[in-house]
Amino acid sequence: MAGTLKLRVESGEMRTMFSSSGSALSRLSLAINVAEKSSLRISLPTGAELFNVIVNGKSAEVVKEGDAYWFLVSEAINDKEPAKVQITYQMESSEDSSSAITLLGPTLSIPLENIDWFVMLPDGYGLSSYKSGFDYRDTVNNHHLGGYTDAFKQIKQARYLKLREEGQQELDRAMNWSNTGQLDKANAALNRVFNNQAVDAASNEDARVKLERNMTSQAIMGLNTRSQKSYMENKAMGNTQRDNGALEEAVTRNPFFLGSKNFNPNQIGDYMQGNSDEEIQAMQRIAKKLVKTQLVSNDAGQAVELEILDTRKVLHFHKDLHLAGDRDLAIQIELDQAVTIGSDNSGSGSNFGLILILAICSFLGIWLAKK
Repeated sequence: MAGTLKLRVESGEMRTMFSSSGSALSRLSLAINVAEKSSLRISLPTGAELFNVIVNGKSAEVVKEGDAYWFLVSEAINDKEPAKVQITYQMESSEDSSSAITLLGPTLSIPLENIDWFVMLPDGYGLSSYKSGFDYRDTVNNHHLGGYTDAFKQIKQARYLKLREEGQQELDRAMNWSNTGQLDKANAALNRVFNNQAVDAASNEDARVKLERNMTSQAIMGLNTRSQKSYMENKAMGNTQRDNGALEEAVTRNPFFLGSKNFNPNQIGDYMQGNSDEEIQAMQRIAKKLVKTQLVSNDAGQAVELEILDTRKVLHFHKDLHLAGDRDLAIQIELDQAVTIGSDNSGSGSNFGLILILAICSFLGIWLAKK
């Protein structure tokens, strides 16, 4: 119970697209204030299939335990922003009637606050009635929407432009963090910029080079600190053959011995005084090998991120608070078939496969660009 207090949901948004038969694709997006990196447990509705979990823009490692899934939620790179979590899943219809649809959300181990649920109605249908612990806000009519493929292209273009702007801002923050010695923050931001491939090619290469240099500096500092600690311990026990005044002076300036994990990589030469040229070169070679291995191991696969787009009619529901352990997140809606669905299969149900195909094509485009 104590662990759950380290995570607090600031707001959430559920987006659900379903077919007239009741099959649904849902994505829950949460903004979470993180006091300390902690695990979060979710349980999906019976029969639901988890598609992916994304935390702060990166695929999360998920552990299945019985009917529940566990994953870690860490702080956002920018301390002033909440962590972003996305949970996407699909479930098949369990209803006998095509007019009564029950939409179910996941159960989490923490309370949910300020939850908006947007339900994309299939074309040709309208809301007749509903039953839920959520408050019905309104129905958004998007009569201007065209074909799904065109809408997807527009969303992807807008998302790319947003990623590019955010990527440049993140690169600038990463460079500032590097210059002030906050290398853990800087490296997380640089890694995100490089993986998203949203900035221009020159800036993306700058991010890769800076990330490698930062990690190499950290590895060298770790090796150097370990060597200094060994010397000081041996001297305290009288095991040194000769004193090394330059190294002892460097120890007094080493921020690791002062309780800080941050250091200025431009001053690394000062921290390494007292080492011979051969010792410095040896630490540099070891550090480069360690970083090369780490960069390869960090090149993990990124989940395909789906876009659940608006349809011509979108229902908006809201709930201020949903306590952990409370009854399921659920909305039961009764539909009216306003017009006859044509043979063009333009309803949202026929778009499930198209969503997946377009998302995979978009993902492959980004992946190939990185090769």
